[in-house]
Amino acid sequence: MRKKVLSVLLAAGMLAGILSGCSRSTGTAPEETGGGQEAASSSVSMEEEKGKSDVTIQVIVPGNFQEFPEGIDENNNFIVDYWREKTGYDFDIVILPTGDEGKEKLNLMFNGGQVEGVVFTQTTYKASQMAAQGLLEPLDSYLADNTLYNQYKDIQALGEYEGSQYGIVVPTDGIFAQGSLTVARKDIMTANGFAQQPKTFEEFNDLLYMFKDQGMTAMAVYDSPTKKPFDMFLSMFGISSTHASNFMLGEDGKLQFKMISDQAKDYLAYMHQLYVDGIIPKDFASLDITAANELYLGGKAGMVANDIAWQMPQLFQSSEELGYDSKYLDYPADSYGNTAYGDTHTNVANQVIMVAKGCPYTAEIMDFLNFLMEPDTLMLNNYGIEGEHYELVDGVPKATEKASDIAWGVYYRNIFLPEDWYQAYGVGADWAEYYYPSERHTIGKEIYDLQLPVSGEVINKRDDLTKTIVDPYFTKVITGEESLDSFDAFVQEWLGAGGQEITDEYNRLFEESGKEPYVVTSYLPEEHPEYTGKYLFDGPEQE
Repeated sequence: MRKKVLSVLLAAGMLAGILSGCSRSTGTAPEETGGGQEAASSSVSMEEEKGKSDVTIQVIVPGNFQEFPEGIDENNNFIVDYWREKTGYDFDIVILPTGDEGKEKLNLMFNGGQVEGVVFTQTTYKASQMAAQGLLEPLDSYLADNTLYNQYKDIQALGEYEGSQYGIVVPTDGIFAQGSLTVARKDIMTANGFAQQPKTFEEFNDLLYMFKDQGMTAMAVYDSPTKKPFDMFLSMFGISSTHASNFMLGEDGKLQFKMISDQAKDYLAYMHQLYVDGIIPKDFASLDITAANELYLGGKAGMVANDIAWQMPQLFQSSEELGYDSKYLDYPADSYGNTAYGDTHTNVANQVIMVAKGCPYTAEIMDFLNFLMEPDTLMLNNYGIEGEHYELVDGVPKATEKASDIAWGVYYRNIFLPEDWYQAYGVGADWAEYYYPSERHTIGKEIYDLQLPVSGEVINKRDDLTKTIVDPYFTKVITGEESLDSFDAFVQEWLGAGGQEITDEYNRLFEESGKEPYVVTSYLPEEHPEYTGKYLFDGPEQE
């Protein structure tokens, strides 16, 4: 299915490039909008076509780490001004916090009746989850004329609940293979006989204890032992983080929940020994990314795990100021001698658009969604203003030096290809050197549960069991509060609490899917002169 989606996306991207200068345009000069910044022009606006509207559309979008420069904000900038000019609608943009805090705020807003408009979320199962709670408006009567729904119809089942469409699924395919990142003190490694990064599990284990011999915590990790900060360790036992892929292919040809596997038991035994030996922080469960980075930058840890590539620029900048030679480590082979594959960030279809129950302007929202699919809108949302933030070179948008001035544009970008991501974020936001190393250890990974149309109810139950049973147990075993002898009892507890039903549903969908795995490929464009790989341990462009 992914090839079909990407081919459609490519066609849409090419169409956007070809038509961006002619859709609804007569070639008139751009108008000044948003504090003197220019937006793409059109002599005939949607406002003139439809008449003025007094509708204000509430648009709730996922959080990010980007800040708005002085003089503009989420509701006052050239992108939203363009939306207003061309649609005739007003907009109230609400940006959620990042991570779990954002999920909690959205839930509170729904429960408090503060959501009345359209919600863009990066979790596809939210549609069925919210629909089950009676919080969403069914969209079936609007789908025939919706460009987004019909253009990507083959993935829309992910937005269904009990036979009705409550979410329009978007193949926001710009990033997929983001895994966690391990940064190491190459200067200390080189001084102590580790001129090369470890290639095997044994060599990596030796590296951990070398850092201990230097009086340091070897690896600054944090949070739950099932999550991305522990991904390098998880990958060495074939059970890499549960963010996107929770089930593995068992020897019997059926799917098995990773965290109740024999490999998970091996992982716990190993991590307990590392904990006892002081290789990882004693208080890892109460640490966060900031505390872990402080251990590393304070010279107390030889390596640090980071679960988000976007937070790496500050780490490397501070590291360089301290005189450290910090580099990314590739994943060595796992403890069984196999290739160790890291976590993958999200699903192929990783965004869903939902409308609040009882919304008084659902028709206008659907009109707005069609507007977002217009070529001019796609180009402005994704790249900014031609001639200022990008130039078209042989039909391909190339970011200019000023592209980084609109890093805040992340809040308004909807659909773009990997090549678009490279230009808009990798180059424009200067993230290439920090993101692309994070996908290196995911390339070639076979994932068997990624594209299964699992319902929101099942996913919610799965995640609830992870939070209430799996995470506490893993932490207790690693810290020695509970013996690994109780592993079989833990497995039975998980199965009895609903895990068996979850597993059965995954395997039912797996059988119906034809059992073909999704194989992760690199999203780095073939031509990428702006990305050098300068922070890779072995130097730039090591394959």
